[in-house]
Amino acid sequence: MRTFYSSVDKNNEMLEKTRQSLIKKSISRNPNTDPELCLFNPSQTLFALKNHPKIINWHKYLYNSYLPEKKEILLLFPCAAYKPWNEGMTKSKNYQILYKLLNSHNLRNIVSLHTISEPLAIIGESDYINMPMYDNPGLFHRFTKKNNLKWDDQSYFACMSYLGLVIGKFLNKFQNYFKKIFAYVKPNSNHSKMLKIAMNTFELNLIIKPTTGEIGKINNNYVWMSNNNVQKSFIRNINYILNEGE
Repeated sequence: MRTFYSSVDKNNEMLEKTRQSLIKKSISRNPNTDPELCLFNPSQTLFALKNHPKIINWHKYLYNSYLPEKKEILLLFPCAAYKPWNEGMTKSKNYQILYKLLNSHNLRNIVSLHTISEPLAIIGESDYINMPMYDNPGLFHRFTKKNNLKWDDQSYFACMSYLGLVIGKFLNKFQNYFKKIFAYVKPNSNHSKMLKIAMNTFELNLIIKPTTGEIGKINNNYVWMSNNNVQKSFIRNINYILNEGE
């Protein structure tokens, strides 16, 4: 049976059986997951980035049509396996905590929430229900190793570069639309690598400030920090961007 990824997987029957088993797990977390957007290694992810119409059209949407809600701060928050991430219905613990913190500190009218994602790059809160429903654990080496799937460094770094450019183009377009932009990610994660590529490609005013210590800074509009100890670190850093670096 040929699938969208047959040319990538070279009709490997065993690999396709593994893929179908993993797709069932993905759909068990989110019944609306598109099986063609279940991406289980770097080569599948890279192929989808360049060829799948839903991903290509999403990136075009970010460039050409999407307009963020105008608020003081643009917050980039990491994606999570359990989708969607809407307030009141998400099963993601991190998003549940995030909404609790934003509400308890009266930040909902100040913060425009967006998700940083593999493979969609950026997803605004208003699109959490309507976005293409995907599952992309294939850019995590531990996942591919656990499931005996091929890991390809060249494809992995190509994915980081591709998504970094999409994110950079988005941030460059809207960096003057917000007073500040705050990216909340783990150091050395895929998300952090994508953001590094974005800021190395575009002239983005950026402070990198993980909880483990400052890595570097360029001007004063962005904060980038770890999501370890999520509640304390989030409030500490959200207060930073609200009250400092003017």
